[in-house]
Amino acid sequence: MSDGDERAYLRALVDALPDRERRLMLAHYYGRTSLRRIGNAFSISGQRASQLHLAAIARLRKAFDVASR
Repeated sequence: MSDGDERAYLRALVDALPDRERRLMLAHYYGRTSLRRIGNAFSISGQRASQLHLAAIARLRKAFDVASR
């Protein structure tokens, strides 16, 4: 898989995340917003935002690992 293909696939995986996790990932990585600020925007604690971030990362890793086999 080329770098462009990997990026497109990763973007598709992010788009397939549950809405809250998807919005968090986009705000954090594309909007360069801290998890604390995202938590405030979502009316949750920074710690809960971190938990959602870790859950999203785990989903993405699992899906990407399955696809790369």
